[in-house]
Amino acid sequence: MSYRRVILTVCLLAIMVASSLFAQAEDELIGRWEGTIEIPQMPLDIVLLFENDPDCVLFGLIDIPQQGAIGLELVEIEIEGNQAQFAIADVPGNPRFMGEISDDGSTMSGEFTQNEQSFAFEVTYEDPQKAAERMARLRGKVDRIQQFADSMLAVWEPPGFAIGIVYRDSVVLAEGYGYRDLEDSLSANEKTLYAIGSTTKAFTTAAISILVDEGLLEWEGKVIDYLPDFRLWDEYATYHMNLVDLVTHRSGLPRHDLVWYNAPITREEIIGRLQYLEPTAELRSRFQYNNLMFVTAGYIVGQMTGSTWEEFVQAEILDPLGMDRSNFSVEVSRQDDNHARPYRLNSDGEIELTDFRNLDHVGPAGSINSCVEDMCQWLRLQLGRGEYDGFRIISEEQINNMHAPHVVSNLPSAYDELSEALYGLGWGVQMYRGHKIVWHDGGIDGFYTRVALLPEDNLGIVAFVNLPGNQVIDAMLYYIADEFLELEPIDWTSRLKSPESDEDEETEDKAEDMRVEDTKPSHKLKDYAGKYEHPGYGVITIDYRDKKLYAEMNRMESVLEHWHYDVFRITDEMLEETKLQFLTNLRGDIDRLGVALEAELDDIIFEKQANARLYDPEFLSKLVGEYELKGVISKVYFKNDNTLGLTVPGQRPYTLTPYRGTEFNIEGLNGFSLRFEIDDDDEHAEEVTFIQPNGVFTAKRQ
Repeated sequence: MSYRRVILTVCLLAIMVASSLFAQAEDELIGRWEGTIEIPQMPLDIVLLFENDPDCVLFGLIDIPQQGAIGLELVEIEIEGNQAQFAIADVPGNPRFMGEISDDGSTMSGEFTQNEQSFAFEVTYEDPQKAAERMARLRGKVDRIQQFADSMLAVWEPPGFAIGIVYRDSVVLAEGYGYRDLEDSLSANEKTLYAIGSTTKAFTTAAISILVDEGLLEWEGKVIDYLPDFRLWDEYATYHMNLVDLVTHRSGLPRHDLVWYNAPITREEIIGRLQYLEPTAELRSRFQYNNLMFVTAGYIVGQMTGSTWEEFVQAEILDPLGMDRSNFSVEVSRQDDNHARPYRLNSDGEIELTDFRNLDHVGPAGSINSCVEDMCQWLRLQLGRGEYDGFRIISEEQINNMHAPHVVSNLPSAYDELSEALYGLGWGVQMYRGHKIVWHDGGIDGFYTRVALLPEDNLGIVAFVNLPGNQVIDAMLYYIADEFLELEPIDWTSRLKSPESDEDEETEDKAEDMRVEDTKPSHKLKDYAGKYEHPGYGVITIDYRDKKLYAEMNRMESVLEHWHYDVFRITDEMLEETKLQFLTNLRGDIDRLGVALEAELDDIIFEKQANARLYDPEFLSKLVGEYELKGVISKVYFKNDNTLGLTVPGQRPYTLTPYRGTEFNIEGLNGFSLRFEIDDDDEHAEEVTFIQPNGVFTAKRQ
């Protein structure tokens, strides 16, 4: 499919403007002028520079940064009184400026024409000395930031980190510090690839915004209209959830992250599982961070364009921005010669290498990998209100919509300088010391990212570190903001490194107090083994070996430590202290396990699966036949390829559901089951035992 994008060039393309002339004498024009041509819905910034050549002849140049036009020549420069005019050389449409200089010589305003179209323009004069002073101040800021960054390596002791800064549409810093690879002492730089985690979410909302601009999607459009098979636990939410709900964390669902974390499932399967996940709030009633909704939003992008989320973002965002090093999978990053390796702190507080976490199946929520050089172009697009080097990628209306608050996060600010956090479309929105800040962070195994925009101050910051939880990038972000906003500096390092509380130890002590000593499991350990399934979360496998129980979920395994009674504790670091409770039925058999995966919900219940052979047609065929009990013939037959049915004279047909061993429950009859006895040659069942509340009865094969 070809993607339609409306790009407003208004025939300008390379034309830019600027002129400013003092009425007194030509030499008073020398200097820098900056201003705007007021083209409807896409004002163009322009910069003029007037100088004398070696023969003292006045000449002029124009830069049009939004269109990538640098150093265009100004010709036909004429001044009469306070009136000035000039043209841009070698540009189609005869672009020309005619303006009037203010009495104090500080501004010039008038009319810009091209191809018989006219637009107002205004430029302001900046003399060479002031321009030099401005540049010196900027260099001073960058120098101090670099010195501060160097000092942070010793303070925070990360493996390495990288910083990118965009100011007034220019990349003023893109640099790496420390190491991308500790083992081989390989330095980080501006091209080093890091996982950007959840800052990917803004790329997903940008993709939707492009499709909204094109008329293929509507923010208020209902999800079920785009995905007819979309279902949630709550029927009202199913039929009323819209795209804004998906990307503002107001779906009513808590995180439910173990549905996807490291799970070997597809996006389609993730979306299919949503109907089995219990909400903790009504639709649009509160903010609850949820990655699954962003997966759904990205999936819609692919469905509506006949491609995939990755293909659309590549073609419509990464390629136009020249983000050539960015990719969608850590598997791609690992093949690159310049990627950061992922690290973590072990239980002793030491840095150690950890595994890359593949997020391909939840890409729209957090799979992009990038470098600060590339991400600076993303910042330029955001600060440029959807325009990049003169090309319109996203409408200004949609950029403003993404950066506007849509829901209150209910997360109080830890510091007086930061207001309560709100949430836009894939962006957090706050006030920082009186300045609007639009931001998002991203944390995934081995990496932590911060992206921040101060749109009213033309400032953008991106920071990466390859050690989750290391707040060097938070300290850097606030330091950079204070520098560029020229605010009284705050010692953010001391604040962020304030002594850790003993809260974790207190929580652990309370848990120990609740433990009942000197208890034992109700069954032999091997009886707990089996596969336990939840339709939303998938399968937890309990394995018995070496006289221990092991729990495996989403390809992650942990030893289970007996806690008390039929409760066991997970020892893996990721789910440390999480408890599993095994449950029994009225017959005393272990048939379920409960695990607390969401704080506001009751335990998620996983039901024990029967042995796989009870679904095997070859084995089931050995059970099929007629069985006689006191002259009454009951028939066991195939209802379909892997399901058995039962008929008893004078009763309705029943379905047999696998239970354990060779036993099946009779669906719809509580406490009724059948247990088949296989002959010594394992050829077929010789008899079947009917287990009922009023007794046990055996029928022989006919």
